[in-house]
Order: sequence, then C-alpha cells, then structure tokens
Amino acid sequence: MRKENSEFITDFITESGNFKNNRDYFAYVELDEMACWVLADGLDSDNDKLSSEIAVASIINSFTEKPSMKRRDLKKYIRRANEVLLHESKLIKLKATILVIITDYKSIIWANVGNTRVYHFRKERINFKSKDHSIAQMMLEVGDLEQRQLNQHKERNNLTQYLGKSKKVKPYVAKKCELKDDDLLLLATSGFWENITEEELTDILKESMKGKEFVENLQDVILEKGNGSLDNYSMVAISIKQIFKETVSKKPSMIKKIAVIMIPILVFVGGFALFTKIKRKQAEHLVTVKRMKAQKSFNLKQLNNSLKKEGQGDELYKQGEYGEAIKRYKEAKEVYKTLLKKEKEEAVAKKIEDTEILLKASDLEKRAKNYFDSANYKEALSKYNEAKLNYLKVRDYDFTGVEDSIVKTENILQAIAYEEEGDMFLKANNFSVAEEKYNFALAIYQKNELSKRIDGIKSKMNNTDKLKSRNKKVAQAQKTEEAGNELFLKNDFKNASLKYMEAKVIYSDLGLKDRVQRVDKKIDEVEIAKIYAQIKKAEDEANLKFNRDKYEEALSDYESIFQQYSDINKADDSRRVSKVIDEIKGIIKLNEEIAKVKKIEEKGDSLFDDKEYKDALDIYEKAYEMYVNLNQNEDSARVDGKIKKTKEKNKKFLFFF
Repeated sequence: MRKENSEFITDFITESGNFKNNRDYFAYVELDEMACWVLADGLDSDNDKLSSEIAVASIINSFTEKPSMKRRDLKKYIRRANEVLLHESKLIKLKATILVIITDYKSIIWANVGNTRVYHFRKERINFKSKDHSIAQMMLEVGDLEQRQLNQHKERNNLTQYLGKSKKVKPYVAKKCELKDDDLLLLATSGFWENITEEELTDILKESMKGKEFVENLQDVILEKGNGSLDNYSMVAISIKQIFKETVSKKPSMIKKIAVIMIPILVFVGGFALFTKIKRKQAEHLVTVKRMKAQKSFNLKQLNNSLKKEGQGDELYKQGEYGEAIKRYKEAKEVYKTLLKKEKEEAVAKKIEDTEILLKASDLEKRAKNYFDSANYKEALSKYNEAKLNYLKVRDYDFTGVEDSIVKTENILQAIAYEEEGDMFLKANNFSVAEEKYNFALAIYQKNELSKRIDGIKSKMNNTDKLKSRNKKVAQAQKTEEAGNELFLKNDFKNASLKYMEAKVIYSDLGLKDRVQRVDKKIDEVEIAKIYAQIKKAEDEANLKFNRDKYEEALSDYESIFQQYSDINKADDSRRVSKVIDEIKGIIKLNEEIAKVKKIEEKGDSLFDDKEYKDALDIYEKAYEMYVNLNQNEDSARVDGKIKKTKEKNKKFLFFF
C-alpha cells in the first residue's frame, strides 16, 4: 500500500481567462501502488465536444485498466487517446496538447505532446522542465532564440506535434526520475506559462508555503498583468511531502533460526517411529479418500451455484440493475475465493469494479435527469459529465445515451444564453439583434419540445414586435418634432405649429405624457412668438410715426404695444416701451409749453407792429424767460434779438417825443 505510506497533495486552478469557454481539462487518479495526472489544452472550438476532456478521459481509463510506468505503455495510453480524438472528429477536427505524469510514489515518468508543460522544483529551484513541440522550441535548440524569449515568442503556439493531427503521433517520453521529499511538480497549459517568467516562478515559490497558496499566488500574478486577451489557463501543483520508502530487515528472525536448528534434530529423532507412522497413514488413507470425494462433490455444487450467481449478475447487469448485479457478483466472488479459483475471482472482481462504476454513473445520470426535469440545466450538465467520465472507465461501454443528454443540455444552455443576450439587446433597443437571438433560442426550444420556454420566448418576441413598432412611431414623432424646431427657428410659425400638433397626436396615442407636455410648451412658445412678431411689427410702425413727429398717434400705439408686451410677460420689452411712452409724453408736454410761449411771442410781435414798444418789450422779456426755462436756446436767442431791436425802437420813439 504505497499510497498510504506516502503523501502527495494535488492543488489546481483551471479558468477560461478572457474567453467564454474553458477548453483546458485536468483529471487524476490515485491507486494504491500508482497515481496518474493528466492535463490537456483543447485547440478546437467545437461546442458539442471538448477535445481535451476526451483525451484526458481516455488516458485515465487506459491507466486505470492497466497501471504501468513502462515507457511503451505510456506511449500506448497517448496513442489510444489520439485514436479516440480522430474517431470523434466527424464534423470538426478535434485537437489537443497533453501532458501525462505517472508515479509509483517514489519516482515519476512523464510524457507530453504539444506545449503543455511540467516544471520539477527541488529546493525552490527548477530541477528540470519539459520541452515543447513548437517552432519556438526548435529555434531555441538551434540557437536562433534565447531561453528568456521562448515564453513570449510569436511561434510558441505554432506546434509540430499535437493529438488529432494525424494517425501517427510521436509523444516525448522522459526517463524515470527519482523523487525526494519536499519536491514539487507544476503542470501548466500555455495560457499560464506564456504570461510568466521562470524568475517569477521561483520567486513566488519561495514566498508560498503550500501548493494551494503557490497556484493562487501564480494566478494573482498573471491576472495583475491585466492581459486583455488572457487565454484559458490551468496550473496543477503536486506537492510531494513524503515519498514511499521500502523497509528491509537485515537480520533473520528468531523463528527462522529455531526452524533451521530444529530440522536436523527432527530428522534424527523421527526415524524410529517411521514404521508405525506408515501403518497409521494407510489406515487413515481410506477415510481421507472418502472425505475428498465428499468435499469434491460439495465444491462442484458450490462452483455451479457460484457460476449461476455470476450468470444472474450478468443478466441483471444487462438490464441495468447494477445494485442487484453487484450483490450476485459478490456472492459468486466469495465462493471462488473459498474454492481458490483465482482467475474466476479476479474476473468477477473486475465485473464488480465495473458495475460499481456504472452504478455510480447511473446514479449520477438519474440525478442529472432530475436536475434537467426541474430546469436546473447547469447542475444537470455537471452531473451528466461526471456520469460520462465514470462510463469512460468501463471498457467498451456504450455511453451514447448520456452523450446525447449532454449535447441536449448544452444546447438548451446555449439557447438560454441566446435568450439572455436577446434580453440585453432588447433593453438597449437593438431590436434586430434581439429578434435574431430569440429566434436562435426558439429553434432549440422547439427542437427539444420545451413548451414553457417556447411560450416564454414567443411572448418576448411579440413584445419585441410591439416595442419595435412603438419605437418606430416614437422615432417618427421625434423627426416631426425636430422639423417643427427647424421651422420655428426660421420664424415659420404656422408650419412649425402644424408639425408640433402632428407630433403631439402620435405621443398622445403612445401615452407618452412627458413628451406631450413638452410639445404643448413648444406650441405655446410658437403662439407667443407669433404674437411677439405681430407686436414687433406694430412697434416698428409706431417708431415710424414717432420719427415723423406724429407724437399723439405714436403715443396711442405705444400704449397699446406696452399692454400687449405685458400680456405675454415680455418684461424687458414692456420697460423699453414704457420709457418711449414717457419720452413722448414729455415731448408733447414740451410742445404744449412752447406753443403757449409762441402765442405770447406773437402778442409781442403784434404790439411791436403797433409801435407799442414798451408793452412789446415786456412781452418779449416774459417770452425770453419762458424759453430759457424750457431750454429752447434758439427761441430764446431769437426773442433776445427782438428785445434788443425793441429797446432801440423804444429809445428813438422817446427821443422823438
């Protein structure tokens, strides 16, 4: 029991990176005497089959059937996996790189095809690492490339060997390597190692206490680098805490010593009783023969009964009654063991092992179906895949049924993904893409006769049609409203109002109250703008009258215009017109005062003409003073001239008398 006397701990991380699906696959099996780890990187894009999973399952199955560390057997495992991939490559070519490691718990042997790698660490340093089957590796070996450039070189994924390439595959099989306590193995796909250097690997190992912490720290490093095109990546750490050590006793036991000494003594002492022994043996012989015949008859009966039990087990196996089959096989096995029928015992033990695997797989398949029937498709797919992996362990078992269930479940999950994508595009008002996604989902639902999901997706499609029609009407109304905006800017108020009314009708039909209110405001603005334009026109006419000194008419117009501006809440215009009104009123009042002075001046002129110079002078002086007070400089200057002239006339007139 090597496994129980050693300690190998496996920790791993496998992620899809920045891609939707993870094409990497990892599995391992630990037996009492040997263990096998297999890591593969799928190079295909088939949605129905995962090439890496098929290859890994094939090798795990081959190893479980015939555990071996022989190089030729390791090659057989890989070539068998290649044959399975080629067989499954019906619609699309299945391809994968692969790494296989086998241990007897004290040494390892490994093989690889492609660029899935293994690193062997000892005392926190790289003891060795595998070589890739790539153009970059070839360039390195001929000296065209430096070691530090290998992980990032453009030819690192240009492979010369991979599973599924052709019928002839040439895996590299390493020589057996002895292990030591505290060694560590790191298995990795290209999505990991192309994003890290060997210096970083050793630095992280020095900082990490356990295998789990090691792979988690490695993952942190490649994620921190923020590579936007991070491929699927897998890391498997096998921490070798203690290897198996055989213990050999160098001193013979006391029992053996005693046996060696006693042999000659027995030979010497036993001679004298030889004759009596022969007589006794002859007497016992007849009894022994009878007993042997009876035992033989009993054994034959037991054997026939055991064969019958095994046959019943076979029949129950065919009927899928694995639990009952196991009971019959175990009953048969116990008899074979008693009768020392080793070959029979081993054969039925293999049947028990296979049937137990099938029982587990069958239970997983039933659980998967229950999940499927309750529409928990993700759990269903997980259980179906577990069941398939168990079925693969049983040689020549036809597991097409579970494969069909896997394909069906994957298709439904794809349909659900399409439906969810359709929901997102619908939310973004991208109706054409939403319809396309819903149609994809509907086709799958109809194919699988999922009535509830069919009804649900049809309802969404009807809703999409309604939203599409509604959106089209909204777009039409928006276009009409924008046309109204352009007409409004051009002061084409009549047509702008018509466009706004047209948009309002559509918005009202769609129940878009906010947009109706918005358009109503624009219609009011058009009406106000129309009235404003009319008032402006009236103001221009009033300005013309004002400029022609038709103050009374202008005043009447301005007062009406002032009121109209006030009615439409044009405060600035109202204030401006109010100032003009005050100005006109001032002008009118001034003109009235000037007219009064004019009459006084005319009276002075009349007295002057009648040669009433003294009275004329008094009148002129009064008129002069009034003109000065009214700031009528020209008039005051004119009257001042008349005053001087009148004074001269008055002097002459007095002198004459």
